[in-house]
Amino acid sequence: MMTLDLNRIIGIHGANITQIFMSRILILGSTGMLGTMVSRYFLNLGDYDVALTTRAPGQESNESYIFKYDASVDEVDSLIQKVNPDYVINCIGIIKPEIDEANQQSISNAININSYFPLQLSNNAEVHKFKYIQIGTDCVFSGNTGKYVESSFQDAEDVYGKSKIGGEVVHNYKQVVRASIVGPEIGEGKSLLNWFLSQEKNEINGFKDHLWNGITTLNFAKIAHGMIKSDTFSQNLQHLIPKDIVSKFTLLEYFKNYFDIDIKINEINSDKSVNRTLNTENIEFNNLLWMNAGYDHVPTIEENIKELAESDISKGILS
Repeated sequence: MMTLDLNRIIGIHGANITQIFMSRILILGSTGMLGTMVSRYFLNLGDYDVALTTRAPGQESNESYIFKYDASVDEVDSLIQKVNPDYVINCIGIIKPEIDEANQQSISNAININSYFPLQLSNNAEVHKFKYIQIGTDCVFSGNTGKYVESSFQDAEDVYGKSKIGGEVVHNYKQVVRASIVGPEIGEGKSLLNWFLSQEKNEINGFKDHLWNGITTLNFAKIAHGMIKSDTFSQNLQHLIPKDIVSKFTLLEYFKNYFDIDIKINEINSDKSVNRTLNTENIEFNNLLWMNAGYDHVPTIEENIKELAESDISKGILS
């Protein structure tokens, strides 16, 4: 087999040949629960030209790949033109604990960020021809029935769930991956995992009538990588589901076991059962996403929590 010396052929530009052919990935919202994991995962790969955004005070950086950006006030089009990405992963969102339903400004902000901003990204993807991955949520459903599929009626009863519906509308160049996610955050955080880890040596309750079949932020990062690496985009809404369903009590038990936390968890029923579990009408594509992410089978939730706890990225985030 004949090999080519690209450095010799291209001359002084040969040293930059890898950079020239690298896909540029823009990760929006690199300091939240999802964005922290996704950005660190892609930076660790070293296979892509990665650009990140942050709006948090004190997070400004002299690094050329980090852009200060606030989706609530800054124009997305100017950012896209500046970065010129091949792929965009949107990790920006207003989560449920940050929404005050008694405050109209808080409600408007949630709608702007969770609904209008993803729609603006969709329009930009169409114009600038980049592919766009949008995380969806199980909270667009009330949780009264469970095993929701892509065509199920979205019957969210709170502002958060309703605000996410608009942002999950399918569009050309856009792949919506809907899943509930858990993962580590920097600092105290507001995530379920960080709250749990802060309760060491305490006694807490775990609901056996709250059912869950979500994924980890590490799962999502690997899924996004697999989509980009294999160019697997259906331009449809896809529910991403693991192999099984567990109760929130069992999920907390997995946290306890694999993050090695000294805590007592009481298995109890709640005042109202909740079942926001997802199913899919496109099981083949669900399985393909897992395979392209490097999994040799669709993993169980326990396997995913074990992987998350053992991940050096998770340890770095929590350190």
